[in-house]
Amino acid sequence: MKCKEKTSVLLTVLIFLLITGVNLFSSERPEAAAGRVFSVNVLIKDKQEQKTVKYNTEKSVCKAGAFFYSLALPGAGQLYAGNKKSAKIFIAAETVLWATYFTFRAYGSQKRNDYMAYAAAHAGVNNQDKDHKYYVAVENYSSLRDYNNAKLKQRNINALYPENEQYWWQWDSEESRKTFESLRVSSDKAFDRAVIVIGGIVVNHLISAIDGLREARKKEMIGVSVLPQGGAVVSFVKIF
Repeated sequence: MKCKEKTSVLLTVLIFLLITGVNLFSSERPEAAAGRVFSVNVLIKDKQEQKTVKYNTEKSVCKAGAFFYSLALPGAGQLYAGNKKSAKIFIAAETVLWATYFTFRAYGSQKRNDYMAYAAAHAGVNNQDKDHKYYVAVENYSSLRDYNNAKLKQRNINALYPENEQYWWQWDSEESRKTFESLRVSSDKAFDRAVIVIGGIVVNHLISAIDGLREARKKEMIGVSVLPQGGAVVSFVKIF
């Protein structure tokens, strides 16, 4: 039963007790692992036949535990606090986010392999030990010689590549170069989106941790026990 529903039940019991002359006889602060606890006990006088009554009673939870459980694994803190519905939402979000991340990574890797193979076939590129910067140059210039000439005009000597078989390229057509550009850009976009998804995963962890803490704070314990001399005690415990 949710905390709001439990509170409504308790208020109904208290109003009923006040109307029928039931005595509110004690308040105390029992020990609880979750920190400060407020407890109210209500004595119900009943001369009728004693019956065993069992109501929903829940364990107190540690607020720090709920926070760090969800920070490590979204939904874990909600499960710890007893809110399965909220836990399912965060777990589902985490699953979808990681699946999306790996999908983008796989697509980016596939496109990278495609543009490397395409550059080798249509521009004579040697793909061994080449970095991202090199492929950007291959994309923007028809040949290594055109690239080096452009850098010399810019007086950017440090950007020059040796004109040998290791770094040589020359496109067989402008259309091929454009196709390579499309493949490389698709790969980069996929990897960039994977990074964005990682940001979403971090946010999901933080939101889940905060929600887990909130669930632990509003945790309530309500219980009913039968007294040996007749009557019953209704206990309400609020953790805050």
